[in-house]
Amino acid sequence: MAQGIVNAFYARERGKAGYNGCAAYEDFRELLSKERDLDAVIVSTPDHWHGLIAIAAMRAGKHVYSQKPMAHSVWECREMVRVAAETGRATQVSIFNSDSVASKQVHDLLKSGVIGPVRSINIWTKRASAFWKQGLATPSHADPIPDGLNWEMWLGPAPMRPFSREYLPFVWRAWHDFGCGTLGDMGEYGFDTISRAVGLQAAERIEASSTDLFPDCYPMASAVHFRIAKTESRPELELNWYDGGIEPRRPQELADDAAMGTGGEGVIYTGDDGKVMTAFMGENRRVMAKDGKMTTPFGNPVEKAEPFQAARPELGGSASGADAAHYLEWIRARQGALQPAQTTPTRLPSWKLCCLDVSLSELTRD
Repeated sequence: MAQGIVNAFYARERGKAGYNGCAAYEDFRELLSKERDLDAVIVSTPDHWHGLIAIAAMRAGKHVYSQKPMAHSVWECREMVRVAAETGRATQVSIFNSDSVASKQVHDLLKSGVIGPVRSINIWTKRASAFWKQGLATPSHADPIPDGLNWEMWLGPAPMRPFSREYLPFVWRAWHDFGCGTLGDMGEYGFDTISRAVGLQAAERIEASSTDLFPDCYPMASAVHFRIAKTESRPELELNWYDGGIEPRRPQELADDAAMGTGGEGVIYTGDDGKVMTAFMGENRRVMAKDGKMTTPFGNPVEKAEPFQAARPELGGSASGADAAHYLEWIRARQGALQPAQTTPTRLPSWKLCCLDVSLSELTRD
């Protein structure tokens, strides 16, 4: 599928009936072995493969862009950081809103002191229940493996198990061995803006509660409370995460007809002098005074309420400014890593394109 998308895009861009410049492989080891002139690797597999493929690619001399979350475990993330430092490769994780105007304006708002010192932050998302199911019992029967799916290769480092439609497609995010649940799928977007805005470090205490627990699947909904120690620039901070439809308590000063957040998701920063309320990734910023008066700084131009309907390359040039800046940041880092004496060119280089497709044939697992 990925190969078809790439070939269709370049056929249209070049005004041709067809294009066959993108090779496809099931096994990343074969790709790295055969495609010696590749500049970089983009890892867009399920979470449990991110770290291993990224590390192998960096050790093969390739620059790496990885889908979020960075990896499946904290240990894998630390290994990726270590190998990136050893190899000097340019790396990036796909948290595109780090370059968004909205995220930067939240930072500016809070730094301006408009609500005084920030003491607590609530962030909530309607995922997973609105997008994929969690809180599932482990499948007790096997389903036929679909034609074209290399199930053993797809499993990779995960324990062997029979194929089930409960795992694919897309619902793999719900399972411990494959995904990182709602917090791992969405937390990086929301926490990125928060981290840049108030300066987070590791929590000194974490408490959590959830709906019913399952041995192999993440719960349907959860709440996680982080206590962050004070720093020279801010007081102690309480950071509260809610998912699966759980929401924080509605601010008393918020008018009855005013929406809390945007589209069932949002962030509320509470300071000594008021609150800043935004959509999940910083859009639709509103300042709420203690008396309930609401203002919209920066004019709040119309912004997408659902930022996750991302641009797809086969649909043409519809990427947002943040998307483009995010990719360009990595590409320019890659150019600097290879050519430190040169300035960043205005035209992007021509890169060789390949894709990894684990659905074509059966290969032996190592």
